[in-house]
Formats: sequence, C-alpha cells, structure tokens
Amino acid sequence: AITKGQPVTLTTDFVEKGFEKVKEEFLNNFYERREVGASLVVYHKGKIVVNLSGGKVDTKPQSNLYTEDTLQVVFSTTKVIEALCIAMLVDSGKLDYDAPIAKYWPEFGTPNKQHITVRQLMKHEAGLITIPGLTMNQIKDLDGLAKKLASQEPCWIPPDEREQKNPKFEKNPVVEGYHAISRGFYSNELVRRVDGRSLGSFVAEEIAAPLGIEFYVGLPENLESRVAPLVGPSLFTQLKLILSQTTCNCLPSHYGDRIDAYDKKFLGAMFRPKGKKTRQATDFIKGLMPLPAGANRRLYREIEVPSANGVTNAKAIAKIGAVMANKGSFENVKLLSEKTWNIAHESREEPTEDVVVYRKVLFGTGGWGVGTKNFKSALGIEIADDNPFYVSVPGLEDYCGWGGAGGSLCTWNAKRNVAIGYSMNRMGMQTIVDRTMALLAAVQRCVVDVDGV
Repeated sequence: AITKGQPVTLTTDFVEKGFEKVKEEFLNNFYERREVGASLVVYHKGKIVVNLSGGKVDTKPQSNLYTEDTLQVVFSTTKVIEALCIAMLVDSGKLDYDAPIAKYWPEFGTPNKQHITVRQLMKHEAGLITIPGLTMNQIKDLDGLAKKLASQEPCWIPPDEREQKNPKFEKNPVVEGYHAISRGFYSNELVRRVDGRSLGSFVAEEIAAPLGIEFYVGLPENLESRVAPLVGPSLFTQLKLILSQTTCNCLPSHYGDRIDAYDKKFLGAMFRPKGKKTRQATDFIKGLMPLPAGANRRLYREIEVPSANGVTNAKAIAKIGAVMANKGSFENVKLLSEKTWNIAHESREEPTEDVVVYRKVLFGTGGWGVGTKNFKSALGIEIADDNPFYVSVPGLEDYCGWGGAGGSLCTWNAKRNVAIGYSMNRMGMQTIVDRTMALLAAVQRCVVDVDGV
C-alpha cells in the first residue's frame, strides 16, 4: 500500500462539488486497501460528477500509469452487458423471457431441458452451471460449442413454468445457483440463433458503437498493449490462507482484504467435498485457473466468454450504467424501451440462498442483481452484518447491476438517477470487495447530501 500522505499519481482528476468524499475514498483505497491501478466514473442526473483514474498498470517499478483509457478484464461485470443484449432482443420481439430456449434452439430441448425458459437462464435458475472439460480452443469454435452446450444435462431440473400454473402439479422447487461462467455461452448461442451475430459482435455494433464506448467481448489483438494485467497472489495461494484460518475471518493484513463468513464458506467450498456445485460453476474452463494468471493470457481475452471476459474501462461501464439509470435511454441513444426495462427489473419478493455462492442473491428477470429492502443488500447481494461500509448508509438497497471477481462494478440507482463504473487491476477476494463497497457507500452518501433528501 502507499503510505498515507504520499502522493497518488492521478491521471484523471475531476470531482463535482459535493462529491469530494468519493475522491477521499478513492485515495484511501490506495492508502489502506492496497489498490494498484484503478478508474472510477460516476454519473448523477445525466452528467459526470466523478472521473478519477490513477496508480499503475502493474506492480513493476517502471510501470506505466493507469489512465481512463486503460483497458481491463472485468470478469462478471460483463454479465450486465450480456444481460443487456438479451433484453434488447426481447425488446425487439426476437426473444421472449417466458419462452422455452428450445423454441429458438431446438437442439437444446433434451428431455430435462426442453421446458427451461430464457427467464430461468438469466435468473441463474436453469441448473446449467457447468460445461465439464471445456477448453479455450473449443470456445473459439462457436458451432462446435453450441453442440456441446445442447448435450449438457442440468445439475438440477428447474420447474416447468407452464405446468406450475396447475395447482395439482407437484413442481420441482426453484433452485438458484450462480452460473458464474456458463450463462454467457448459452446467451451467446441465443443471440446467434435469433440475430445471426455473436454476442461479442452484437455488443460492438449495437451497444458500444452507438454509445461511443469501448467494451469488448473478444478483444482484438491490436489492443492487447492497452490492457492492464490483473495482479495479486495466486487464487489458490489465497484460498489456502483462508482455509488455514479456523478462528479468524480475515486474510493477513498485507493482502488488504477482509473475508466475511459468507465468503469464507463460498471460497472454502472450492476445496471441500460439500462444495461440489461451487467448484462445478467456477472451475471448468481448462487453463483459466489459477487466477489471475489464467485471465492474463491472450487466449482468454480473444475468445468470447460473455459472462466473464469483457475488456473495457470505467467510463464505458459507467455509461452503460447511465443508460440503465435512465430506464433504457441516454444522450439520444435508446437501447431499451421503458416497458422492457421494467420487466427486466422484476423479481420475486423473497430470495433464496444461492447454492453456489452460499448467500442470498436476488436476480431480476433481466439477469442482474436488483435492489430490495427485504434483506440487507446491495445489488441484490446479501451483505454480512459486520460489513463496516454498509452500517450507516441508507439507500444502498436501491442499487442494481453486478460486479466482477476482484472488484470491478457496474451499478445504477434509477430512483436517484445514479450510475457507477469502476475498474481496477488488483484482484480482491470478496464477493463484494471492500474497495468497491467503500466507493459505493461514499457515492450514496454524497448523492443523499447533494439531493437533500
């Protein structure tokens, strides 16, 4: 960490009056939480109120500075744009959330999957959490990948939503299990079936180009030099440290991360027999683990992993969030109708514990986390009682969106018309990383003060 008082080199330094506390927290991430390089952009009521970038692209002594144009792998933050693609195709009438996937992709309709709907897939209820033995080279071949996907059997059989309307029908229970990587492959094939383009091409032509942003699902080789490598000790090294601590829920201080009881159970499941579903969902692409090394490979960045390998920057993430905060339109670009936006943000009232991540998560129909006052949450994710950044910040439950492994974030609050984009290169170990939570809490505090209500 940088010693407090030492200068942090900021390559972008804009803060609107009233949002100074956000800059303080951004700098505190370097001083107290071992930030290496990061970028943060915040929109409030349609305009940028925070634009900060700083630090370095890696830990080498002569490292380049981290700028607003630095590109970064953002892992599951990509799920927001994956889900947006599906929502846009629903909006245009090419897809229907309530239709069986097999309607668009007949080969998908094997006996245990023929009833699974687009909605169930997006809400992580389809049971399709793993694709055993998948290689990165197989992912390159989208036709071959589609055949492999169609042959998969679900890890649990979701209820048939057509039959559950019959009160006499004994339906299978709803099981939610985070499709950490797999969902995007099924989404990609749905996009290909109804649109003809891959999801990566759809993003480039229908979202990134109209908004004037950079967001790549499948990174062109000529942009590799602009990517900041992910930094941090091996994931397995960190997990072994976590598992070795039977009486403490935190990593040694030099890692700069605090692990709550939920995350200790989730991360520990990767090494324990009872954690089968967690391991299935997170570790099936050969060569990806251990992180971060696996994700720093050109092979991983060039393929399309629409749930987990988007390459972008904070200003792009924030602009996507601004579209969502404005219910589908922003700066004369309309991506969704308000009707579809509303449908995509619908959710059931009570969440269940996710069988992969071991905490309550509430997903909307669209496939991102949705805010709720029914339990202590942010982005629909249950927050531990001892989280120091949640305690005194009302309104965090109004934020929707999703974040990525390590800390990146795309979130919006339509009630306040706020959007946040955050990218960074040092991976954290929590479901909601402390650096991320500190920034989110600071933004919300400032928004409440600025709005005066």
